Amino acid sequence: YYVLTRCIATHGQKEVIEYMINNVSVQINLRDDKKQSMLHRAAMFGYHDLIMLVAFHSPMVCRAMLDELDLEKRSPLHHAALKNHFR
Repeated sequence: YYVLTRCIATHGQKEVIEYMINNVSVQINLRDDKKQSMLHRAAMFGYHDLIMLVAFHSPMVCRAMLDELDLEKRSPLHHAALKNHFR
């Protein structure tokens, strides 16, 4: 499921992720070959509503995902700041 969730997160398809979380029991903390999670991708592209969905669905998992570093040694928060995606 990771390839699918990564593509969906990259394109900000919140409703699809929400459906998968509620109906398919997809693991939201999977990481790709770059060690990036769905949260990394959502932060990179500024999808605040997708990040909030993950935080609401599983706050403890989301908190842990915020500290995860990818191969570039960047967390989702680093990616958001680099792209000026903050509120």
